[in-house]
Amino acid sequence: MNETLGLIGHQGDGLAAAATYDPTMRDYRPRGGSSSSSTSASAANLVAKPIIVPASLRGYLFFIAFFQCMGALEFGYNTAISSPAAGPIVDEFSLSTFQQEVFVSAVLITALFGALCAGFFADKFGRNKVLIFDDFIFATGIVVEVLAPKFWVLIIARFIVGLGIGVASVVVPLMVTEISPKQIRGEIGTMNQLCIVLGIETAYIMGAALQEVQYSWRAMLAIPALFCVTHFFMACILDVETPRWLALKGKIHRATRMLKRLRKSLDITSELKELQQVADESNNRNISLKEAFRSLRWRVLVISMGLLFFQQITGNNAIMYYMATFFQDAGMSEAKSNYVSILVGAVKVCMTIASVFLLDRVGRKPLLLIGISCMAMTLLGIASVFFFEDKMTETALGIVCVIFTILFVMGYACSLGCVPWIVTSEICSNRVRALVMSLALGVNWTTNFLVSVTFLSFVEATNEQTVFLFFSAWATIALIFVIFLVPETKGKTPQQIAHLMHDTLPKETLVTSS
Repeated sequence: MNETLGLIGHQGDGLAAAATYDPTMRDYRPRGGSSSSSTSASAANLVAKPIIVPASLRGYLFFIAFFQCMGALEFGYNTAISSPAAGPIVDEFSLSTFQQEVFVSAVLITALFGALCAGFFADKFGRNKVLIFDDFIFATGIVVEVLAPKFWVLIIARFIVGLGIGVASVVVPLMVTEISPKQIRGEIGTMNQLCIVLGIETAYIMGAALQEVQYSWRAMLAIPALFCVTHFFMACILDVETPRWLALKGKIHRATRMLKRLRKSLDITSELKELQQVADESNNRNISLKEAFRSLRWRVLVISMGLLFFQQITGNNAIMYYMATFFQDAGMSEAKSNYVSILVGAVKVCMTIASVFLLDRVGRKPLLLIGISCMAMTLLGIASVFFFEDKMTETALGIVCVIFTILFVMGYACSLGCVPWIVTSEICSNRVRALVMSLALGVNWTTNFLVSVTFLSFVEATNEQTVFLFFSAWATIALIFVIFLVPETKGKTPQQIAHLMHDTLPKETLVTSS
């Protein structure tokens, strides 16, 4: 997630003196004293100058971020493995359609609770400690999954794994965002989404590789143990905590040492002042939950919750969780459907990597518009294919479904797959970001669960074309939502984003205080 805009101003007093206009709050608070001369200053005084991050530092931070994102790999793998593992599990336990839906969606129920609680514990105990504890949650769930003698035991294990997924979904992006310099926070923040899709692709590959092995589904569910073990040892070795959390706890000296370690030779004057401000605010004033709710702008909340709602209601995860079943309905064998799932996952990984470079060049809103338009049309195309399936051979039906699914995944990966997290963090202030993210993630996981637990039943009660028409209709609504409500935030200062969100901007926000 991209918490800031990637450019900062001079490292001296100019930044500290700049007026602060919080885009999510109703009140305007100048950071320093103002004078009559400040109102006549040029808006150009706030023009930011880029600071180049050395390649060595960039590589060092990507190295740290990758190991911190082991939880994101767990997230992606444990949600996607339900697709290739479903067949062997259904055969072993003789599951009904509803029981198969319960298996797929079990992780999503407790993921919601994990996500809602994770922010509180991350603020209380620190990001690093919570992620290490999350390794034990994952390990416990995986062991119970692999040894499960009965279906109900397997579901309990999936509940435990889901709790770990929910914690990771909140704390991993917090960790990688807060250890990154502003200039490359977008790039490193995207590592979270990239590791999720890498986890998904790994699940498809292992599903195909282990399909014919004895106890195949148990072997598939055991693989992510490698991720949590790797993270545990690397987290202990690296011992990285975010400077911002340390400052929030009043540990300003430790925060300074950690910041120097994470920035190496980079000038940290500006960040040190920000950390001191965070420490001062944490000591002098704590915002209450009631106050945060009252001060929120409705548009910030609607955009944040709306984008993460559309991320799920447009069918991406339903297709991901039931991809093997979907392709088998299109006439493919179980083995072929698993190999095609690998292809689709590879396309998703490639498009996620491409989005890292496109976000700061094309912009957030254009990517949303192009990607969601592609999703709506391809979902309509899949519905049309099933409508005419009686007039097509099984081979033709399978090929066309694969083509449309790949196009859908390409559109999703560069739009609703990554942009909502970035836009949400850019339009929210530090004071209410945790609250807004918790609410938005609550909507996200709830929608994910409802779509996943009803997908197969929806198909059986109606047919494939009705289901995909439903998803296409929601994608069309999402497109309208983006056109009229979502602002373009690429390359804009916080003051400019505030102007976009409020349609009015106090004159003082465009000048510096003298």
